[in-house]
Amino acid sequence: MEVARLVAVFARDADLLVEPNCQTVTGLWVSADPVARLTRTVSPAELGAVVRRALAESRRGMPNPTNWREFPSGLLRAAGLRSWNALQRSAARCQIEAGSAAIRVLPSHNGGTRGEGRGYHSLEELAVGVPANATDEELGAAVLSAIAVCR
Repeated sequence: MEVARLVAVFARDADLLVEPNCQTVTGLWVSADPVARLTRTVSPAELGAVVRRALAESRRGMPNPTNWREFPSGLLRAAGLRSWNALQRSAARCQIEAGSAAIRVLPSHNGGTRGEGRGYHSLEELAVGVPANATDEELGAAVLSAIAVCR
């Protein structure tokens, strides 16, 4: 499936952060705004609606950031954190990839912030697919099921 739009969902103890991603002209996917913050008790339908709005914000062909120190970090602001390491220490992550006919929800393994295996690693074998015309409730349920298997 060719990915046309991409969203990341970070799951922490009390909340979910839904972050649109945009692809630069060189192919790099980068964080974008607006980032939504939801309670962990959100209904599948509400989560699905927020993910769908974030997918609508995802774009391709954006210019590359030229100064990473000034790069906007709506994700960290929404999380109330100052660093990526602090977020990674506290959050599981899944990504939602949308193509023309299908949406794939991909959980990940959190390898931590240090060492050779650091970072988030996709768990391809646990991906969940839904049709592009799935209801908000179906999309939200797929995201919640992916979050449940993140390690």
